[in-house]
Amino acid sequence: MSPDTLALAHAQKLAESNRPLFMSEWNRRKKDKGTAIGLSLVWLIGIGGVGRMYAGDIGYGLALLFLGPLTCYIWPLIDTFIIGNSVESHNSQLLMELQASFPPA
Repeated sequence: MSPDTLALAHAQKLAESNRPLFMSEWNRRKKDKGTAIGLSLVWLIGIGGVGRMYAGDIGYGLALLFLGPLTCYIWPLIDTFIIGNSVESHNSQLLMELQASFPPA
């Protein structure tokens, strides 16, 4: 199941007073896969790694920025197809942190 679905399921298990706070925190901190993929396409104008930086992989994004041109932008092209997995991983980790902070009632 997607992290969004799991977050909604967890919210249903929370006390009524904690649900808005949990969902607010989830919506504020989660990353959008479409945005990350869109930003990763910025390499088409010569600036790689922006999508990775958005996804929270700052070091990886900087490596793409500086080393992408050396690979004739093949590395940023490949990364465009796999960045969605990084966003899903980030969101899953975030969900685990929030679940620990907001235990079920």
